[in-house]
Amino acid sequence: MTEVNMSAKENGSAGTTFLVAPTADRERMDKLGLGGAALAGDRLFAGAMAIDLTTLSRVADARSVADETRICFDSVRATLERAGGTLRDIAKMTCYVSAQEYIAETWRTLEEIFAPGPCPKRITLVAGLAGDCRVEFEVMAVTPREDGR
Repeated sequence: MTEVNMSAKENGSAGTTFLVAPTADRERMDKLGLGGAALAGDRLFAGAMAIDLTTLSRVADARSVADETRICFDSVRATLERAGGTLRDIAKMTCYVSAQEYIAETWRTLEEIFAPGPCPKRITLVAGLAGDCRVEFEVMAVTPREDGR
């Protein structure tokens, strides 16, 4: 997955900055209800899907649920890095799968991504997802403050 350059866009709310890719199709994102990541103080809220927003279908590299999960976390990792954090800063995540049968493969892949552990607190829900995506993630992270705490 290609690294995305993120930039901050102030939305006018006190203390909240939205991080969006400068090349993002904001009109399409708004139409689909997608807002990018939000940074409120040291709290980062981000989501990820392996979806092509033009075709509204899963990206070609997401052949397996494991591939799809890794693609999502490549995106999450890049967002966290731009906010000064790492995957280890994730406190909680919500995992959405489009079918019960995808849970085991998703969890195995998350355990690999977060090895040697621990894996962040997570809840997994079966839900309808956009396009033909099988997994979607929402993460909440606490990024390091400027004073290093």
